[in-house]
Amino acid sequence: RPAQILPPVWEQNATERLEAQWWRRFNDPALNAIVQEALAHNRDLAASVARVEQAAAAAGISRSALAPVPSLDGSASESWTSTRIAGGPPKGFEKSRHRDIYLGASWELDFWGRYRNSLYSAEASLLASEADLESLRLLVAATAAKSYFDLLNYSFQVGVSEQTLTQRLQALDLQKSSEEVGFSSRADLLRAQSEVETARYNLALSRLGQGAAQTSLLVLLGRSPDEIMRNFSPTPATVLTALPTVPVLPDGLPSALLVRRPDLRSAEQALRAAHFDVGVVRADYFPSLSLTGQAG
Repeated sequence: RPAQILPPVWEQNATERLEAQWWRRFNDPALNAIVQEALAHNRDLAASVARVEQAAAAAGISRSALAPVPSLDGSASESWTSTRIAGGPPKGFEKSRHRDIYLGASWELDFWGRYRNSLYSAEASLLASEADLESLRLLVAATAAKSYFDLLNYSFQVGVSEQTLTQRLQALDLQKSSEEVGFSSRADLLRAQSEVETARYNLALSRLGQGAAQTSLLVLLGRSPDEIMRNFSPTPATVLTALPTVPVLPDGLPSALLVRRPDLRSAEQALRAAHFDVGVVRADYFPSLSLTGQAG
């Protein structure tokens, strides 16, 4: 990584990490339960954890290539000779046994850095997999929180749209009665009908957004979020009033803060792994030298 000269004010705080469970700052039990369940049951996260374990195993295999490889070999045989043939052996010498055992080791000298570069590449791939896992955790938690707030938002809009539609229908009935007795014109009646259709359209849009938010939570949780929200009984009024104020970011933030992003750390480690893979391929141009020993 190229050396970076940072302002003195940022040298102490540039490596601080953000709060892991940032969603708890909203002080919403339903949101906490939804995000925790999404993180616990998400299949993509389970696959990412398995990829981290796979990368760790690959790094262990690459590390073992730097050490000698022991071997153990053995054999045993037993034979009988018939005494009924001409010139057969005397009695007591019909059976013979033979046993061999060998202990050995082989070690390929890493003159050209093939195994060292392979180990460095595996370690960089492991770090990239860990960063991918952290990035996916952030994505799942953020998507669950956004879908939860979208559901509250559209549920609130559905309630408002239903009340608006009821009022518009009452106004339409009043306009019909006024138009029949001549107190209002035909244009007023048509305007009232247009307002009713607009209210129905807004109600349909709100229900569509509500369904999309529920579907998103259904995919993240693997089940409907109704049970969780029913247990905590959140309402838009109580939830929105408890939200913390939006923090104001100071001016002049250095670009070095980007290294906190797990997706950038993953890309950086993937680049390092590719660099060491070039060293592995370059070592294949040269001959290999192995030492082998055996005793038995």
